[in-house]
Amino acid sequence: YARSISFRKITGEKMKTFQQFNEETPKEFESLKKTGEKIKKIGKEFVDSGQADELKNAALKFMFNKFDEVVEKGNKKYNEFKNKVNK
Repeated sequence: YARSISFRKITGEKMKTFQQFNEETPKEFESLKKTGEKIKKIGKEFVDSGQADELKNAALKFMFNKFDEVVEKGNKKYNEFKNKVNK
């Protein structure tokens, strides 16, 4: 059978009423909203500066270099296997 564990036992506090929750929520989200606006401003500045394109290109170059390495290793193994079969 399932046991019920009360909110008070877990947190040591009395559970809030809907009214209390409803009054406190906008205050808590206001600071979150301000943080989001700051991050948005920083992100926009980053994109407008051209650094985002540089970062994207560097990431793509890195990715393609890794792909080339994998393809090279695969081709080497393929050719080794092919040579064994064709002997």
